[in-house]
Amino acid sequence: MKFEEIKSEDVITPGQHLYYIPKQTIVLCTAFTGETIKAFMNGRLMEDKVAMFKKVLITKQSRKDRPGGCKGCGR
Repeated sequence: MKFEEIKSEDVITPGQHLYYIPKQTIVLCTAFTGETIKAFMNGRLMEDKVAMFKKVLITKQSRKDRPGGCKGCGR
């Protein structure tokens, strides 16, 4: 996985995974106001400045390398 700084022109949508720098963990974005981001971290709702987050970039190759899906049909 790679991480990228969030720029002012980037669009952050609810449901997107972000990296939270102070706790070094992946969080789930719930709201983006432009100055702050609300996210779920370990089942709790938290809010912090945009500078404290990075976007999680998943390449096509890393998706192929991840095991998962249905064991029966292979999807």
